Amino acid sequence: MTDENLLLKYGGGSVSEKEAKLLASYNKFVLKGKKMEGEDAAALLYTKYLLAGVKETQKIKNVVIDEAQDYSLFEFYTLKKVTNTELFTILGDLSQGIHSYRSIMNWDEVIENVFNKATYTTLEQSYRTTQEIMEWANTVIQYSQSEGLPLAKPVVRHGDEPSFYLFDTSKDAALQIQERVSQFKQKGHQSIAIIGKTHKECSIIHKALKKYTGFSSKVLEENEHLEEGIIHVVPSYLSKGLEFDAVVLITDKENYNLNNELDIKLLYVVMTRALHDLDIFLHRTHQTGLLKELLEKKSEKMGSIEQM
Repeated sequence: MTDENLLLKYGGGSVSEKEAKLLASYNKFVLKGKKMEGEDAAALLYTKYLLAGVKETQKIKNVVIDEAQDYSLFEFYTLKKVTNTELFTILGDLSQGIHSYRSIMNWDEVIENVFNKATYTTLEQSYRTTQEIMEWANTVIQYSQSEGLPLAKPVVRHGDEPSFYLFDTSKDAALQIQERVSQFKQKGHQSIAIIGKTHKECSIIHKALKKYTGFSSKVLEENEHLEEGIIHVVPSYLSKGLEFDAVVLITDKENYNLNNELDIKLLYVVMTRALHDLDIFLHRTHQTGLLKELLEKKSEKMGSIEQM
């Protein structure tokens, strides 16, 4: 994996010379730091299992996997072989499968190819967010073409409908967000996040907040922990697994494509991070994709869009 000539030789035409050179260089860098890619872990573990076996003291009777929608078939198969047990409890939500490009697409393939005697149960209850927010998130996930995605059923906990706001400039957006954050704090909300689609978009939002408002914010980086007392600006792909009292979802030109499975699931994940309140900010003239669809449905349902 660090030799571009070997990558070309055994790659069977799957990588170009430029890609092989880049891949070899990157792998040298990673290995020099005594690290490896997560995608390589299962292959390395399986190879070691075949060559050296597993010590008796390492064997496990029962395995529980959470966020299992992010695992690949090969990872499930390797874990089953290495642990030498059929007793697996696998928990996951395919609607939050934002890594589906390298993981499973449905549970049937896991049952048929790895666990032949599996019992499958669908758990549909959602305990995080309010009924009003969950209904809008379910509207988003219904655009998915993936089979077998159940709609989450929220517990009977009511709150405000998600609010939609339009902005013209970054200054306009920053000032509106400042006002909404102030209102959230008055309601007693302790954790508040502003979620953009990409890291680049989050950086722009952060700079606008710093320039035009008085509150402190920080762009959340990968592998960082949340800090108390500041507003976090979070890229959509880092929001999974997190939850906040209130979420401001904002997009300018980086919109969510209604024909893209990853975008659909990303938006679903972002919306379901909110425990109590969800605001959606859109540029007045750059409305496309899923958020434009939601804006139109909101207008039909409520008759107007919030204006600050």
